[in-house]
Amino acid sequence: MLAALKEHPSARPLAGPSGLRDIDLWLAAAGDRAAMRRILIAVQALVTPYCQARIGSQWSVTSPQDVAQDVCFAVMAAVGSYRAQARPFLAFVYRVAAFKVREARRGAASDRSTPVEEVETTHDELSNSMAQLLTVLPDAQREILILRLVVGLTPDEIGDALGMTQGAVRVAQHRALTRLRTIMAANRS
Repeated sequence: MLAALKEHPSARPLAGPSGLRDIDLWLAAAGDRAAMRRILIAVQALVTPYCQARIGSQWSVTSPQDVAQDVCFAVMAAVGSYRAQARPFLAFVYRVAAFKVREARRGAASDRSTPVEEVETTHDELSNSMAQLLTVLPDAQREILILRLVVGLTPDEIGDALGMTQGAVRVAQHRALTRLRTIMAANRS
């Protein structure tokens, strides 16, 4: 049966740079360990930079790697039931990641008992400045910039992940970058 699945015409690549194919999801749901391993590796490669961009060093309670690991666990636990979902797998993965990031931020905001070290580094300052700058953007534009510039997805892949057309993604990206340029120019003056 597994051989028949591998030859099935729907063993097409899934959207995104993951290298996964529909067949990997089916095989993983059927218990194929190699397919599960491929999915785990691909999901981890996609969500780690996303979590690093969304959390950075500003949330001291949990690290981006911990959140990425939580995303991987959640996605792997849901692989068997994913086929019932109406959205593309990449969109599913990023929705899980967005939820886990929000959850981590809420946890960080409510836990004030963790001492923060006074360490100054140029990289951390730059990351914090960029994170602060991105807060002026609406959520959708911020998400698009992170997926495009940090994760490296194409407008087509972002559209699939967020349920938008490629044109809408490009317009939102352009508006977000224009707004950031305007703010940065005003700050320089």
